[in-house]
Amino acid sequence: MKFSTLFRWTVVCVFAAVVARSAFRTRNNVEDTAPPVLELAQRIVLQGEHGQVPFTVERLNVYLTENAKYPESFEFEGADISLVGLIPATLHVGYETNWKALVGHAIPFSRNLDATNGDSGSHLRIPGEALMPVTGGEFTVREVGERTNAKTPLAGEIRVRCVTAAGEREYRGTFQVKGTTWG
Repeated sequence: MKFSTLFRWTVVCVFAAVVARSAFRTRNNVEDTAPPVLELAQRIVLQGEHGQVPFTVERLNVYLTENAKYPESFEFEGADISLVGLIPATLHVGYETNWKALVGHAIPFSRNLDATNGDSGSHLRIPGEALMPVTGGEFTVREVGERTNAKTPLAGEIRVRCVTAAGEREYRGTFQVKGTTWG
């Protein structure tokens, strides 16, 4: 084989390798710079007199008890909403994080968990209205997602009764949160 033919084949092979490597790098760079997968929007959406009222929820905490005969407490917490209550002892999430135990069961809200501290009770604030104490209602888990980083996606329905200047009012809606257990 002549030197010039060998040289031409070498140049063609090197060129093909450079093109292939460039294409591979470009594809990987696009994948590396792709936007991250969005986090689950944690929220409660209630149907109000003037349409849907969304609330951003920072967390749903469930505080575990060591003895299964005692109820666990929970807290939905956000800027304009706080909903607290006790999970019946028969529906324990427990240290095994068995969120599926809650599916299909109405879990009631309480006015307060601690009778001595009125500020830590259930309340919400509809935009343009005063803070309203919650007098009742419940949430029902309908879906449980896969647990990631000690947080479990939960979705379901919610009903909230509260005291307004015009009297008692009831709101219905949905929630989508990440549940976390503490104990």
